[in-house]
Amino acid sequence: MSTETNDHTIGCSTDLENESRRDFLKQSAGLTFCFALGGLLGCEKAEDIEQGLAVSNKDYSANVWVNISADGKIRIYSAADEMGQGSMTALPLIFAEELDAAWEDVEIEFSPVNDEIYGNPKFMGAIYTASSMSVTGYYDKLRIYGAQARRVLLDNVAEKWQVPVSELATEPSLVIHKKSGQSISYGDIASFASVPEKQPEITPHDLKSPSEFRLIGHSVPRRDVADKVLGTSPYSINEDPPGLVYGVAVRSPVMGAKVVKVDDVAAREVKGVKDVFVRENSVVVIADNYHSAVQGRVKLKIEWSRVGDVNDFDSDKAMQEHMALANKLDHEGYVWNQHGDVHSELNKSDKVITREYQSDYVYHAQMEVLNATVWVKEGGTQVEAWVGTQAPSVTLRAVARATGIPIENITVHRSMLGGGFGRRSVYEMDFVDDAAWLSRQLEKPVKIIWTREDDLAAGWFKPMSAHLLRATINSETRVSAWHHRVAVQEPLATAETIIYEAIDRRPVVSMAGTEHHIYDFPKQLAEHMETRPGIRTYSVLGVGWTPNKFAVEGFMNELANEQGVDPVKFRLQHLQHSARGQEVLNTVAEMADWGKARAKGREVGVAFAEYHGTLIAGAAEISITDYQIKVHEFWVAVDPGVVVQPDNTRDQIIGSVVFGLGNALTERITFKNGLVQQSNYHDYVIPGISDVPNIHVETLANGDTPTGVGQTGAVLVAPAIACAFNRLTGKHLRHMPFITERVQSALAS
Repeated sequence: MSTETNDHTIGCSTDLENESRRDFLKQSAGLTFCFALGGLLGCEKAEDIEQGLAVSNKDYSANVWVNISADGKIRIYSAADEMGQGSMTALPLIFAEELDAAWEDVEIEFSPVNDEIYGNPKFMGAIYTASSMSVTGYYDKLRIYGAQARRVLLDNVAEKWQVPVSELATEPSLVIHKKSGQSISYGDIASFASVPEKQPEITPHDLKSPSEFRLIGHSVPRRDVADKVLGTSPYSINEDPPGLVYGVAVRSPVMGAKVVKVDDVAAREVKGVKDVFVRENSVVVIADNYHSAVQGRVKLKIEWSRVGDVNDFDSDKAMQEHMALANKLDHEGYVWNQHGDVHSELNKSDKVITREYQSDYVYHAQMEVLNATVWVKEGGTQVEAWVGTQAPSVTLRAVARATGIPIENITVHRSMLGGGFGRRSVYEMDFVDDAAWLSRQLEKPVKIIWTREDDLAAGWFKPMSAHLLRATINSETRVSAWHHRVAVQEPLATAETIIYEAIDRRPVVSMAGTEHHIYDFPKQLAEHMETRPGIRTYSVLGVGWTPNKFAVEGFMNELANEQGVDPVKFRLQHLQHSARGQEVLNTVAEMADWGKARAKGREVGVAFAEYHGTLIAGAAEISITDYQIKVHEFWVAVDPGVVVQPDNTRDQIIGSVVFGLGNALTERITFKNGLVQQSNYHDYVIPGISDVPNIHVETLANGDTPTGVGQTGAVLVAPAIACAFNRLTGKHLRHMPFITERVQSALAS
């Protein structure tokens, strides 16, 4: 059997997993960079790779991130997954900048699934796309790799022309010798280039200065947009290998529950349904078309086992318990961040200001429903999988676990993602597992597509959290002590237990954003109060920063109120040691005409945050009608160090503000008797077009390294709205999201 591979996959990805080649890669150059892999991207024989020779003179691979062909095409591989954030353009663009490639000559493909070469240094060397870490993680290495590839080209030309390499220079896709007036294209060089035994050493001095950038910092259109408009982008949901059958999977609605009994008589009577498979923690209807599979799934009757107290879980009651735990001051939490003796400062103060904040569970709400296509073939010895995944190597291992087939015999064709926000990186890979297992049983391609209802019922949510904040203010109206206690379930403890133990049980997801490096708080303490309600939780866009910055910035607004100080001025008083922070906050204040009287019934609020080194400030102008908040304008000033793609940076900020808008106003998951109460977008409400404000973005660049953009806007929305609400009404919103009932309650208080 055979099937056509997608044009955007790597034809030799199976070869890249070959053990002899992997051993060679290790011996050649360590973990992430390999020299002398001529012809790798058009590989035919393993011995060619092992000897480090070009297969022919038609193609020349200076390293495994790039392939330069004799026709002048420059194929650059993107390690990050593309889910709308633009990384598939940004990473090759960084490489192309130092290679000095003409952008019109560049073709982009996903890299093979090989952590040793393409792993992100920010994620322990794994290919993993999350937390705004792609450009940040790969930036320095891609510049070095691009510069090395350029230097190899220069060395080859210097030898051919018998001139000193110092006399050579490059222009886009050309090597030139100004003295003689000669020039040669990269494609022509590829026809004779030889591979050095050792990659040239590149120092920071050898890299371009920002003033020389032709691509970085300039408006370069994203490469994935046109295909998406034309409907030709490679999404796994569109794959259609011969003999394909469709499946709809039902996973246990309570984490840890097992299948007790299944009544599938009515499901089997649906025209087109072929079979019903029952596993320990899932039931799958298989049909010859998706519609029949869905109809069969609707008619299933499944009884699940009970899982202790989880079956009695009530999120409203749990929130009260979380809040009580945060307030239990004699119960010491895990110290996440500490500077100075906060307790002594609080104990000696005549006035300690205390506030409580809360945030509900949040769903990923990705546009494309979860799906995977897996084909176990050739007598159960080989596997092909088409998956939109944020963690390709995790997906690879999940397929191996489900099929029992060795990893080296599995090819994962990387696909675009119709939204991820963390859901497509869960270690369990539940949406892949059933497809792989069933294909092993049937030995034919199986496409599993989850319904939205089943995705919500068995979702992995951003955890609810309860916050207690305490502070003292000195005579200069500045914070002298800051104490933040967060009662929250750490997602890694639920979904990534091995990693959680490996990092000494540090709550790196749930407590992110409670440390203060930019605000000048001389004494500060952040504590994690661990909860274990047994609910599936995982990272969702904005991770811990969204609820934590809501609490932090909400409290900053209330502290400013207590002192009768303008919210912008109060923040500036705590940014005296950060010129970048001051510039960002002053910029957004200027953008929003801070201090200017607004139209009747409107007011503006502000928020500031540091996110993985990116500094960002936002301002929201709101009104209230029938206890519903309407955001009319939202202004953002952001300093991500280096702006790699200006247009895309703006677009990412806009997208994350819209995501944050839903989190702030409407999105919440609730539980009764252990079950999720929401089932689709009629009761889990996300922003519609009419809900989106005018969003204005200004980017600042005050650094030599990019610090991430994709999620930053989301963390500002709720606190900026809460600040505007207070300035408009004199009341406070302390429980996110700000649904109608909570707005009404706040106004009545």
